[in-house]
Amino acid sequence: MIAFMATAAFSYTIITVGLIRSANSALDNHIAYLSDQLVDRDAWVSQVESNTKLTNEQHENMLHMSIQGIATELKLWEEGISIVAEDGVILSSNVKEYVGKKFEDIISSGVQGGFSEDIYNTDAPIEFYIGNDAEIGFMKASQISYMRAQSIGKYQVAAILPGSEVFATRTLALALMSLVFLLQFGLVFFLAMRLLDRVVVRSIDETNETLDLITKGDLSQQVQVHDSREFTSLSAGINTTVGALKESIAEAETRFDRELATAKAIQESAL
Repeated sequence: MIAFMATAAFSYTIITVGLIRSANSALDNHIAYLSDQLVDRDAWVSQVESNTKLTNEQHENMLHMSIQGIATELKLWEEGISIVAEDGVILSSNVKEYVGKKFEDIISSGVQGGFSEDIYNTDAPIEFYIGNDAEIGFMKASQISYMRAQSIGKYQVAAILPGSEVFATRTLALALMSLVFLLQFGLVFFLAMRLLDRVVVRSIDETNETLDLITKGDLSQQVQVHDSREFTSLSAGINTTVGALKESIAEAETRFDRELATAKAIQESAL
């Protein structure tokens, strides 16, 4: 049980770290894609403007229209959230309710401690809180999520992954690990029992069978169990004891025969 608990705790930690790294990689790639799209849209609008005289309003409208579709249909895994904002106002997101809201308000509601410019400089995913209905809110959070944000000039982008999706495979991985551990434990237990049976139980049975014959009077028997150093020593001790017993019986028989011969001589002399 101690080995299982230690292995489970270690595996849980390793799996969790691996899944968070995978989520961080996905967030990085998503942020990079959004950034590239924004740069490309700016270049495209600038190229159109160089060929066609556009007013500032037309320029902004065309830019907004080109940006609005960036995150709308862009998938981040299955349940991830994409956000693109310009000058702090969200222009594009796969969650329609966020469009038109302030980027800072949305982000600060899911980050403990509120919004901070430091979120743009971190290389690790930030712990984020998001509801089951994708409504972000720290105080009414239902699950932990992970977020990366980046500022690109006048644009701000964010990518969010719910913890339920990040750790979706962790339970299965732990279950498989537990199954493998139990199978290994069963194999070790089986091998240990076989080894115990071969080295100890069989040796004890063979020794007892020989001792049973010896106690019934068959002193010609010897214990020949040498599967281990302990049983070799035990066999030698038993054989030595039986040998000493045979010698004592032989001496007793000789003494008895001698005394019997003396008594017979005395009897014959008396007669």
